Amino acid sequence: MDGSLALVGSGEYLPAMTSFENSLLEDGIKNGKAANYIQIPTAAGRESDDRLAYWKELGQRQADAIGVKATFLPIYTREDAFKPEHVDAITNSALMYMSGGDPHYLAEVLIDT
Repeated sequence: MDGSLALVGSGEYLPAMTSFENSLLEDGIKNGKAANYIQIPTAAGRESDDRLAYWKELGQRQADAIGVKATFLPIYTREDAFKPEHVDAITNSALMYMSGGDPHYLAEVLIDT
């Protein structure tokens, strides 16, 4: 892994996080990653379509505020996690958020991926 790792308990995609997210992005970019803001909603994978749309919109607004591209990766299952296009996007992006939802489901889906 090239760059920073931040475990954020809550507050993702909120204006109060802009400075912190910018510093994470800058670190990733310095390490050769693309100025891209990846959203991975796995933890919310059991929630309603409306709730998933909420997370997607919130992340997009924050990426727009920061001035970087946002990519929403619909990783809800183990099979989704292994799709080459998802792996490539994650590998090459400066910032990745696994937002909202059930941390147990997140771990269940992503363990050993």
